[in-house]
Formats: sequence, structure tokens, C-alpha cells
Amino acid sequence: MLTLLILVHAHLFFKNGRGAPVPSINILEPRTSINSCDDINNCRRLFDVVWGCLATIFACTWVSVHPNVPPPGQTWLALLWRRLKMMLIAFIAPELMVGFAGRQFYVARRLSKEFAVSRTHGYLFCMGGFASSTGYPVATKQQLEDPVLGPGFLAAIRDVDAEDIMDKSKGDALSKGLALAQGLWFTAQCLARVQQHLAITALEAATLAFAVVNVFIWLLWWGKPLDVQRPIVVGPPKTGVGVQPISSSRIAAVPLKRLDRFLGPITGLYAEFDPLSSPSVPSFWALGAINETNNTGSLIAEGMVGIVFGAIHCIAWNSSFPTAEEKWMWRSCALVVAAIPAAILVLFVVNEAVYRVFSSDGKPKPEEEGDDTDRAVMTGGDSDVRLSLLREPESLSESPSAVFHASSTALSITGIRKYVSTTFIRIFYTSIPIYILARLFLTTLPFTGLRALPPGAYADVDWSLYIPHL
Repeated sequence: MLTLLILVHAHLFFKNGRGAPVPSINILEPRTSINSCDDINNCRRLFDVVWGCLATIFACTWVSVHPNVPPPGQTWLALLWRRLKMMLIAFIAPELMVGFAGRQFYVARRLSKEFAVSRTHGYLFCMGGFASSTGYPVATKQQLEDPVLGPGFLAAIRDVDAEDIMDKSKGDALSKGLALAQGLWFTAQCLARVQQHLAITALEAATLAFAVVNVFIWLLWWGKPLDVQRPIVVGPPKTGVGVQPISSSRIAAVPLKRLDRFLGPITGLYAEFDPLSSPSVPSFWALGAINETNNTGSLIAEGMVGIVFGAIHCIAWNSSFPTAEEKWMWRSCALVVAAIPAAILVLFVVNEAVYRVFSSDGKPKPEEEGDDTDRAVMTGGDSDVRLSLLREPESLSESPSAVFHASSTALSITGIRKYVSTTFIRIFYTSIPIYILARLFLTTLPFTGLRALPPGAYADVDWSLYIPHL
């Protein structure tokens, strides 16, 4: 909250204050002069351009991020580093934050319906905000459904008031509203510049992409507590007896693999995570695979938001750059950032369609229910199991030709599914470094282009065209 107030105060302090004269032209008539800024009262400084963009980017990548509950006993430096890593991910691929927020929104809503708790309880649950008396997080659906300890956990969670949960939040409606308003205000400025035929710099186009994506993040996380540092202890007291969270099918407590740490922000799946193996949930934990629809929907949403994020960069397609090489580099990188999510989205949908079409009922078989489809697709793990459709002969009296025909058909179907899945995985992993490189270019080019902005870029929006006597 204090950070937002400082930003607002600094923005108002450095902003040129002036009264706009009553226009003598049609109030909806756009400006005709776009190549110069001759009137000092209708011009802006380079500092105004840079400051407005940086303040918006900061609000989109730092203030708007709602991290999960961190491990206990961390120093302020460790907490800062944890937040900076999330900020870096939000800066390079903000669509991942939309997917993360979407998964937690969906999980919180499902938990509130299934277990008769508020959505605030659901948010705190999936962010690791509840812990047992022995210190492990209560953050899986299996723990709530456990016949031994589940009723105690659920009763203790219901006893916590939603107001007490929000009291642990470091943000309120005002602070969240200010951050959201910063993004909406910047978006309104860019739209006004387009309507008045004013130049939009590459830095403003890049910032606009963050502002638009940030609106989705704020709406999905509006009811989520912000910066909760310590979990709420629930469940039976610490007696040393019968305090295990899961009574059956326990997973071996092992550290998260590098692949899990890499794919977690993208898919939200952590196959190796066990509540007993860590005092907190992973940074992008959202209750894991609550169901297949949740993960499939979030991945599709990430792809669509990624397309929008890249397409907004194309607004500066005809903007002035110091050199022709920089202009074409900007255009190429903007197309790459928009095209890669589109290609991955199409391949993902095709892969899902192939899997469902060539399955008998479109659902995992009983022995495969514990395996998540999205994870098998993204990692290639257990692909032989999931893609196998070979069946045993129905009877020993079945003719050899019938058995051969059935086996050949199954092998061909398996081959098709495996080919599609393998192609998707290879393209996915190959495109990631290309996408990151393009994002880095789109980050540096707007700042290098500030050395030679066209005169029209300094013309300020004339708000009196929309609000007379402003």
C-alpha cells in the first residue's frame, strides 16, 4: 500500500500541471499535426513517457503478483529474492501469471462449492495458507478427503473467519484498486493517442501489453490475500500420534526435480510434490491437477493471452525507430512473440483432440486415473502407458488373423498418437528459448529507441476533447 501511494505521489508531482483551454474545434475531431509538438502546453517530456511506462510495468510485475505463502523462517533477503524471481517470470511471460491466477481462481471456486467454505478460504488453501500442527502444509484435496484427519482439517478451516484471513493480507481494495487503475489509466491514454492520431512509442506499446494482461490478473486474484507470510495452523494438536496427512497412497518425500521447477509455472503441475517433503507449497502451486479440465483450460487461456500480448506489440509496427534494422528487429520479435503461443495452442488442441478421438471413451483408463494428461503431454512422461491401446485377445479361440488385424490397428493408432505428442513436445521445448530471446529484444529495443524519438511522440493527449473545461 505504501509503495503504491509513493508511486502515485511521485507521478502527480512530476506530471506537468496545466489547465487546458476550451477548444475551438469539433471536440471529436482528431489532431491533424502528428509530426511536431509546437505548443509547450500540449507537450510532454521524455521523463513523462519513461516514468509513466515504468510505473505501469512495476504495478503489473511487482504489485499485482500475489505469491503463495513462503517457507517459515526466511530472511527478508530470501523473501525479496523469491519475489524478484516471480517478477522476472511475470516480466518475460506475463501470460504464465494469467494461467496461474486462473488455476487458483478455478480451484478456489471449486473448493468453496465442494467443501462449503468461502472463496477466500479456497484461495488461502491453494496458496499454502493452512498448516498442520506439525508444520506441513494442508494444501491437497486428498488431505481434506482423508478419512482419519480430513474431518478435523476441514472443521478447523471452516472455523477460521474470512475476515481473519483478509486481515493477514498486506493489501486491501484501495491498494488493489490503485494498481488496477494505473493499468486502466495507461490503457486509456494509449487509446486516446490512437484516436487523436498521436505517435505511440515502442515503450508505450510494450507497456500497454502489460497493462492489458494485468487487468485479467487483477480480476482473477481480486479476492486472494496478498503477501501472507505465515500459515494458519489447523487440524489436531501436536500429539505425535496419527498426524500424517494422507492415510493411503503416500508419495515418497523427495525434492522437486528440475523439470518440475521448470514446468510448474507453465502447467501448475508438480508430480513429485508431497506435503510432507516441504514446509510450504511450490511458488506456482494451485492444488495440482484438481481435474483435467482445469489444467487444459488454463493452458488454453495462457496461449490465448500470449497471442494478445504479442499482438499488442504490433501496434508499434509503423513507429519510428533510430535505424531500419531496429524497426525490422522489433517487427520480427513482435511476430515471434505472437506466433509462438498461437502455434503451441494449435498443437496442444490437436494433441488433445487426437488423444480423445483415439480413446475408447475420451477419458483415462482406470489404471491411469492418477496420471494427468497435460503432464504426460508436456513432459513426455508415461507416454508409453498413456498412448498404449494394445489389447489382449478376447478369447483364446479368436482367429490369428483377427488378432493380427486388431494388433495392427492398435499399433497404427498408437503410432499416430505418439507421433503427434512427440511433435508437440519437441516444438514446445524448441520454441521456449526462441520466445525468451524475442522477449529480451522487445525489452531492450524500446529503451534504445528513446535516443531518437520523433517530434510527434512528445505531443500530449488533449483531454479537453473528451472532457470540456478540464
